[in-house]
Order: sequence, then structure tokens, then C-alpha cells
Amino acid sequence: MPEADIHDYQSFERLADNPRVQAVYIVLPNGMHKEFTLRAAKIGKHVLCEKPMANSVADCQAMVDAMKRADRKLMIAYRSQYEPMDRMIAKMVKDSQLGPLREFIAGNSQNVGDPAQWRLNKALAGGGALPDIGLYCLNAARFLSGEEPQEVIAIVYRPESDPRFVEVEASVHFILRFPSGLTATCVSSYASHESRFFRLQGAQGWAEMDPAFGYNGLRLRHGTLRDGKSAITEVQIDPQNQFAREIDHMSVCVKDDIVPHTPGEEGLQDQRIIEAIYESARTGRAIRLAAPAVPTRGFDPQMECSEKFCDSREHPIWTIGQFLGRHGHCVDISAKKRLYPLPVGIASEGDDSCALPATADGSGSTATLKRPCSASLSSHKPDSCQARDVNRRASSVRLAWGRPAPGRQRQFNAGRSVHVTGRGSPRVERVPARCRFCAKGSRVHSARL
Repeated sequence: MPEADIHDYQSFERLADNPRVQAVYIVLPNGMHKEFTLRAAKIGKHVLCEKPMANSVADCQAMVDAMKRADRKLMIAYRSQYEPMDRMIAKMVKDSQLGPLREFIAGNSQNVGDPAQWRLNKALAGGGALPDIGLYCLNAARFLSGEEPQEVIAIVYRPESDPRFVEVEASVHFILRFPSGLTATCVSSYASHESRFFRLQGAQGWAEMDPAFGYNGLRLRHGTLRDGKSAITEVQIDPQNQFAREIDHMSVCVKDDIVPHTPGEEGLQDQRIIEAIYESARTGRAIRLAAPAVPTRGFDPQMECSEKFCDSREHPIWTIGQFLGRHGHCVDISAKKRLYPLPVGIASEGDDSCALPATADGSGSTATLKRPCSASLSSHKPDSCQARDVNRRASSVRLAWGRPAPGRQRQFNAGRSVHVTGRGSPRVERVPARCRFCAKGSRVHSARL
């Protein structure tokens, strides 16, 4: 690595002279997050900051304000919101598969060791179990339900005889009440054997992860009614690198000037609730919570099961070729928020044939699609927000159902905009939508069945 790319905390400001570094990842003790976020803003760098965001609401607000003044991105590293199983449950809730939500129960505990570690120092950590691991329960309740709590009541416990907990609490119990009637009961401890789980209960189904919140070994089960009978399903997926997923999202946000899925406002809202939990424990009464004044989440990250994409950047998140080549199996076209199989086609310049034989049912058959080919997804810029009519001219492309073969994905013409409907006879359509980036009129061109 070139010496110019090696930096330390004392020479942090030297990053201003290094254009190769566009963003910094702050993984310091909680009480130092504000200082280094403000220093990063001053030298014009984007920030990915670990959770909890800071030790106080005032510090969180200062971080948000500084990054806005610098016109830089601030993203809080809520890795669970980028984890596929958590996102599956959030989608089940959005699709009303569980029915009206009734209860959320969560626990996150571990037995901390060295009394001298910074996590037990209030100035550095801001608190004990609550801001460190209890935050997972709190944020999961908000993220999975899609609601903001309106009231909280809590108790904290600090054993006087335990030298580890001179400055911070050992455990916390809190109950959140949401506008829909959902209640979230959460417990977190620094003095209990390791346990990480949550269960979301609805009127027509439930979903649980046990273990949850970890880096690996996660397990998702859900139960729903099918034909009047209860059916339990266990979901198994390949291990995922949550850190890579959130860093990939941060990179896309910087590259394409997109609001991160978990911006500073998300961390700020959690800190408001954390302070209310401590106030409730101190006063012994329930604390009312105000709804956030601004949205706390940005656009959904592009995942293996990407929910939507829009042709509203000069360099979009994915051109259609990039999307098909990288994902090739699902996308949502509109506000229905449902995932569908996606037909994957590979065509080289001037060649409308598809070389993929695989199909969803293994039959090997292909479908014919009319493809608009006179414009690209990059025709729409956010400043003018005027999408070009991409349906001027069409040519046929043969598509196969399934993923592109390794090494073939680069053959697809980047920038082709297609919209598929109907399993029997795919056709090109234009779907009016709202631009995700500037809220003006635009058109989304993607694929569904």
C-alpha cells in the first residue's frame, strides 16, 4: 500500500489531501463518534459510522447537521437491516402475511468480562447493555414493524456488588407501544449467558429468529395459515457477509448521490428513544415519544432480491444489463412491494439471440421479448427529472428463465430498459411512477411476471 494511503488518528486531517479516500468508517468507542464525524465533514469525506451513533441526542444532531453542511453522506452501520433474513421478515410485514401485528419479543444478552474495557466506561460507551446490544432489539422493533413507538416504560438494573457495573447498567427491560397496538417487550443484559432472539407475532402468523443479531449462524422460522391450517417454514440461505452488504450500499450511495437506507436520522431516532428509556427507568413512569419530524430511512438497499430500481440517475444504481447480470431473479416494479421471478437474457451488441437454455421449471424453453433499444437508463438526470421516451424503437430479444452463466453477463447491452408482464406473452410497457430521488414525475422500467 502506498505510504500516502496510510493514516492514523493523529494525522486524520491529512485525508483531505488524498482524493483516493472518499469515505471513512468510524469504528471507535461511542463517545468518539461525534468528534471524528465532524472532523470528516470538515475535510469533505463521507462517513459510515458504527452504532450507536453517539452518546446523546445533541451529539447525534450535531453529526447530522455537520454532514449536511458539508454535503456529504452519513450512514449508520445497522448491519441487521442489510441482512437478508431480517429483510425477509420486514417484507412479510409489508405484504401483510402475518396480519395485524400484536407482539414483538426480543432479547440480546452476553456476559462481559474485563471490568476495564471501554464498554463499561460511561464517558466512552454512553451506557451499558442498552446502547450496545439492547439497541439491536429496539431497532429491530422499529425496522421490522415499519412503525415508530409512541410510548415507552422501562427499568434498569445495576448490581452494586459487581465491579463491572460501577458506571453503567447491567441490564435493561423496556416495553414500547406503537400506534397500531403492537407492543414490543425487550430485554438486554451484560451479565447473562449469551442469548439473541426475537419473535414477531401477528394475527395470522408469526416470524422468529433464534439466534438473531449475530454475524453468522442465524435461523429464521415463520408460521402462517395455509388453507385454514397452520404451516411452519424454516428458511435456509447461504451465509451472508452483512458488513460487505452495508459497505456495498454505502459505496452506491456515494457514487450515485443517494440517501442511505440507514442515514444519520435513523441513529438520531434510536438515541431519542434510548434517552426516553433511561428517563422512564429513572422516574418510574411511562414516557411519551414524539414522531420523528423527518424520515429516518432512505432508499432500500439493492440486495439479492432487489425491490425496485429507477432510471433517475445519470449513472443509475443498476443499468438493466448490470442488474440482470448481477442479480437475474427478482425485482419489484411498483408500490405492490412483491418479488417476482425475473427472465434473464444475455445479448451481445447487434445480436438479439439468447444463449441461456435454463428455465425456471427446467424445460429449457425461451420466451421472446420486445426490447426498446434507442435509449438508456442514464437519460434521466435528477436536476431536470425528465425521462426520455425509451419506447421509440423495439427489436426482439430471446430470453431464458434463470441466472446468466458465469462469464456471460458482460455481453448484455448495458442501458437497455425492459418491462415484462404476463408469463405467456411478455411485452414492453411503460409504467408511470414517482422518481425515488426528486419526487417528480418519472418512469420506472423494470421486469415482473
